[in-house]
Amino acid sequence: MKKKGNKAELEVARILEPWWRQLEPEATFVRTPRSGGWTQGRDLFDARGDLMVKGAPRFPFLVEVKRREKWSLENFEEGKPCPVWGWWVGACRDAEHAKRRPMLWTRHNRREWIVLVPETGKGGSDFVWGSAPAALIRARSVHPMGFWADRFLATHPRRWT
Repeated sequence: MKKKGNKAELEVARILEPWWRQLEPEATFVRTPRSGGWTQGRDLFDARGDLMVKGAPRFPFLVEVKRREKWSLENFEEGKPCPVWGWWVGACRDAEHAKRRPMLWTRHNRREWIVLVPETGKGGSDFVWGSAPAALIRARSVHPMGFWADRFLATHPRRWT
């Protein structure tokens, strides 16, 4: 039986691939083998994150995917304590190690995907936090921009290169 996380990663790969192909038509997105548990392959094959990308040298992100039920959308929207901030800190740490930028996809069942990427100063995000959530300040993590997935995908990939 497949885990929910496997399905979520495959779903995000299917979403990202046609979007990024607007910029790099040969791009292919696949789930990282044994993602999260393949410590030997992380450095050897540059297999950090939940998705691997081929044919897209301009793709700047390390993608993490978290489909979980036990977090509060209200706390997230208000920048209050929430597991999403820990996932973002982990994505930032892994992305830094891989010399990429973090991208976190998260959602509850039967809800829309939310996408977090590093703040660019260009604005236009769906979620705005007046100050960085406390968990990000403690971890000295990158401040994110948050989008509903459909709004994020409405931007051209060129914006993110």
